[in-house]
Amino acid sequence: IITKHFYDKTVLFKLKGTGNEYCKQIEIDNDKSNYTVKFHNTAGKYFYAKFKYDKYETDYYHYNEDNTPYIRNDFYMIKELYNQDGLKIEQHFYTYKSGKTILSDNIPTFKFKYDKHGNLIEKGYYTRDNKLTMFTGFAVTKNKYDERNNLIEMSNHDQYENLLEVGGYAVIKNEYDNNNNLIETKS
Repeated sequence: IITKHFYDKTVLFKLKGTGNEYCKQIEIDNDKSNYTVKFHNTAGKYFYAKFKYDKYETDYYHYNEDNTPYIRNDFYMIKELYNQDGLKIEQHFYTYKSGKTILSDNIPTFKFKYDKHGNLIEKGYYTRDNKLTMFTGFAVTKNKYDERNNLIEMSNHDQYENLLEVGGYAVIKNEYDNNNNLIETKS
């Protein structure tokens, strides 16, 4: 989900690559740890997104009107795990095959690492056997920060952690002024 806007009791979600899909109904439980969103998709049908939250885990499920899994981009469920600081550390994608929920073969596990200030220093894509794998053109992105927590360098790497050019660059460097304003980006 890229954006969501609240208009009265209708929520507009802009889903990457799918255009706009409009929420028709939201059901929230009493402790606000679970809710269901009913979407109208571009084919004129409905699907549901069910969300379950707790301090260390969030699960998202997509279901059809008949309560069967709604497979979108080879997954119907996402499980996100969080550390004690509330930072996302893993994201797993599940699909539904032969009546069972299983890890997707086509979408790797996303793993996130942070520095002591909570800055994202690494995002990597991993196979089931915990090896880096190429996904969306690279396997891992690494970030560096200055003493003021400004992002000063972003770099893309392959599954062997070699620098890798993606979109015309392998490394992007940012420069900031004394007021922490970004003044220059170089690739």
